[in-house]
Order: sequence, then structure tokens, then C-alpha cells
Amino acid sequence: RSDADAARLVESGWKLAERLGWSRVVADYFLPAVQRTCRQDQLTGNA
Repeated sequence: RSDADAARLVESGWKLAERLGWSRVVADYFLPAVQRTCRQDQLTGNA
């Protein structure tokens, strides 16, 4: 592999890591799931 290939791999790795950082995972996936669950519980009277 060339240096350019390695640089592309590193860049794509950083982009992936940005999307999978804990703060991002919490903000994009965990908290919305909790909010949906709470809303569903309120609608069904389980809150």
C-alpha cells in the first residue's frame, strides 16, 4: 500500500470514530430511545 492509501484509511477511520464516540452514541441513539420509551409508557399508562 502506498502512503496515500494509508492516509485514506486513517481518514476514514477517524470519520468512523467520530460517529461512534460515546457522546455521539448517547446523543444520537441512547437518549432518543429513552425518550421514545418514556413517551410510549405515558401513552399506555405505565409511567
